[in-house]
Amino acid sequence: MRSVSVFSFVGCAILLAAIFTLGPAFAAGQASADSATITLAPVTPLFDAEAERELAYLGRTAAVRLALEAGLRAENRADSLLVLTQAVDKAQLLILTDPDDPESQYLFAVAVGQRLELSGTSEKIRLGAITRSAAERALELDPEHAGAHHVLGRLNAATMRMGRVARFVARRLLGASALENMSWESAEFHFAQALAIEPRNPRHSMELGILLADTDRRGEAVSALKYSIAQPPETLADSLAVRRAARVLERLYRGNRPD
Repeated sequence: MRSVSVFSFVGCAILLAAIFTLGPAFAAGQASADSATITLAPVTPLFDAEAERELAYLGRTAAVRLALEAGLRAENRADSLLVLTQAVDKAQLLILTDPDDPESQYLFAVAVGQRLELSGTSEKIRLGAITRSAAERALELDPEHAGAHHVLGRLNAATMRMGRVARFVARRLLGASALENMSWESAEFHFAQALAIEPRNPRHSMELGILLADTDRRGEAVSALKYSIAQPPETLADSLAVRRAARVLERLYRGNRPD
């Protein structure tokens, strides 16, 4: 214990001597440092306003796509109706926020289009007109939007498959303009455009193949359906399209009409 005290005393003495010796120089240096001008680099915000808007947009579009996929996964009509109604609401927010965005118009068209498939004849026709308007707006904003071409192709094909009663209801509810320019030729044009823009998307070739079968071009239909089946699906909608293409192809081989 005594040795520790001696060494502690000696150590303190050395430290004090060093402070007294260096004190003036240290103090001068400290004063100089205190008086020096400190320049801070400009701070760049993590996200600027444009980036924040982009993130918000991506979040809204992702929410619509998730709701649409949930509608495809639903196990019963009630669940599907619920999530697709939510998808329409979310997609409507998109076009209200940015009406000049073609992708927003397209997603709204898809949401309403999927919703109309669960509707009765009169509501189906009304929703079809809304779907058509949104898809046409998307193409006005981006003529190369494959999805918008696909939607218009489906609307044209569905119209041509309508029975006489449904056509009569459409004219009574919406006027003759509701069916204006709807044709097999227009449907084929839009599916072909979509396929040219996105050649690896099995949904385009599947729809084109069914249309070709409906218009009695079996050989072309078989080729289009085989092409669809050969494409690797990237989404649930793609997988469903490939499965449907396989079913329709099997029916054609059996000599039956496509579903």
